[in-house]
Amino acid sequence: MMKLNPVSKGNLNLDYIILNKKNVLQLSVPITMNTGLETKVIGAVLISASMESIYSDIENLKKRHIKNLFLCTNNIYSIDSYCN
Repeated sequence: MMKLNPVSKGNLNLDYIILNKKNVLQLSVPITMNTGLETKVIGAVLISASMESIYSDIENLKKRHIKNLFLCTNNIYSIDSYCN
């Protein structure tokens, strides 16, 4: 289910949502008009970006790090500078 948060009081809004079982980062930025007496929100820009590749990269980094820690801890690597 998609959740849209309106731009409130002219502030930038950043939200993390799940859409069709995918991670999405959503940013809404107000378009304002200053009349001299007041500032009115006259529109908004909504930008959505998939976070799937970022989450995948982080998971791969975690797996490599854990594997390298295991290999270094058990002295499986022969190059000391890699584990230090």
